[in-house]
Amino acid sequence: MVVLKIIGQIMMKMPLLKRMGKRKRKTKKAYKTNTRRGLTRNLNMAKMRPGEKLKVDFNMNGQPIGDHRATLANYCGALVKDPLNAPLYEVEQFSQIPQENKDKMWQLVLDKFDIGLDDGQEEEERKKKYMQRRKFIMESLNKKYRNFRARLKSDYYDTEEMDEDRLKEENMPNFVDKKDWEWLVKYFGSEEFQNCSCLVAGHTAGSKSFAQKAEDMYKRDKVMPGLLDVYEETHLTSDKLPVTQMASDALNEMKRLLEQRKAGEISLTDEEIYAKIKPKGKRNIRDRHTGVSPSITSLFGGFNECEKLRKEADKAMNEAA
Repeated sequence: MVVLKIIGQIMMKMPLLKRMGKRKRKTKKAYKTNTRRGLTRNLNMAKMRPGEKLKVDFNMNGQPIGDHRATLANYCGALVKDPLNAPLYEVEQFSQIPQENKDKMWQLVLDKFDIGLDDGQEEEERKKKYMQRRKFIMESLNKKYRNFRARLKSDYYDTEEMDEDRLKEENMPNFVDKKDWEWLVKYFGSEEFQNCSCLVAGHTAGSKSFAQKAEDMYKRDKVMPGLLDVYEETHLTSDKLPVTQMASDALNEMKRLLEQRKAGEISLTDEEIYAKIKPKGKRNIRDRHTGVSPSITSLFGGFNECEKLRKEADKAMNEAA
C-alpha cells in the first residue's frame, strides 16, 4: 500500500503532457470525400400505416409551421424527383409540366397529410382554404423542382469539361435516366439557361421557412418581429457575422437607413427600406408576394394594409381612452 501511495504521488508531480506522451492523437482525414448527397428517402413516412395522415398546422398567412412542416417540404421534394411526376426531358421550368401531373402530386400530398381542409368550417371558408393550400403546395413543388435541377447542375455538370465527358456513365447521376441527362446537359450549356442566373444574398434559415423563423422569434422574444428583424436574423451567422458579402452590404445599408430615419432625415417605412436593400435582379422565390417562404408583404402585409391596421388600432385606443 505504501509503495502504491508513493507511485501515485510521483505520477501527480509528473507533467501532464509527459504522461500523455505515448497516447495516440486523433487526426482529421487529410483527403476530401467525393461522395455526393443522395436522394431524400423519407424513411419516417415509409413507416406510416395505410390511411394515416400527418397533421400540418398553418399560420394566418397560409404557410406551414410546426412539427411536420419539414416533413411536408421533404415529401414535396421527393415527388418532383420522380420523373413520372415531374419529367426532366424537354421541360425548362415547372410551369411546362402537364396539369395532370400536378393534379396527381396534389392528390398524393392530400393522401399523406392533413392540411386542415376538413376542420368543420363553412363551405365558402373551406373553398378559400383549399385554394390557398393548393397554391402553396404548387409553389413548394415548383421550388423543389428548381432546386433539384440546380443540384444536378452543381454536382454533376462540370463546367470545365466537354459534353462528351459529361455524358460518360461514370459522370452521370445514377438516379437520372440517360435520355433526361443528355437533354439537361444540352440545356445547361445553352445561352438561354446561362442568362437566367440571379443574385442572392444567402441566408441562415436552412430548411425553415421565414414564416417558421418569425414564429420561433415570437416564441423566443414574446414580441412579433418586424420584417427587418427577420431579415437580420436570417442573414447573420451564430457569431453575428453576415453570411455572405452581399448580405453584409445589405445589412450595412439597412443600418445606415435606420440611423437616417431615427435622425429624422428620411421617413421610409420598414417595407420601403427592405425594398432598397434586397438584391437586385431576378426575384428569389422567398421574395415573391406569393412565394413558398413568405415574402415581406405576405408575412407582414403591404404598406397600405399595415398602415390601415395601425390606424384602426390607434382609433380603438383613443375610443377606449
